[in-house]
Amino acid sequence: MHISTTYIPTEADIAEGVLAFRRGLFRGLLGAGAVLSALGVVLVTRALLTGTTVLWPSAFVGFGVAMLALRFWAPIQAARQNKHMHGVPCEVTLTDEEFVTTLGGTRSETPWSTFRKVRRVDTQWIFEFGPTQAVTIPARVFTDAENLELETFIHSRGRAAR
Repeated sequence: MHISTTYIPTEADIAEGVLAFRRGLFRGLLGAGAVLSALGVVLVTRALLTGTTVLWPSAFVGFGVAMLALRFWAPIQAARQNKHMHGVPCEVTLTDEEFVTTLGGTRSETPWSTFRKVRRVDTQWIFEFGPTQAVTIPARVFTDAENLELETFIHSRGRAAR
């Protein structure tokens, strides 16, 4: 296998990469935030109708809204923290032996054995070093044939996500 491409990362690419890598966390935040907000609204409404204290039911609404806000704010913040990558051409080369990236003047050569797993989530390829560290590459930068070749290669090497 030898796949080589160059692309320019955008803020949206980085935000989508964070969402794809942390998909479970963000789904949890969205679900928990929606449930807490709905429960809070029900409890506040009940408290107002019965004339009891509204303070503690308001906490449910507050925590729910905070979780929903975090779900939408975190990927944008991650993209802003990586502004040094915006507009800088990124060259990606995938061979049978290694994953090579060049961003600006920095070149990184990583053997496939270093990755814990590799997976495609929605519009992103995620190359995971561990549970908290990964490199994400938008699938759009590869042709359909290259995406298929990469997927076949990953499965043949046993690095696909289980």
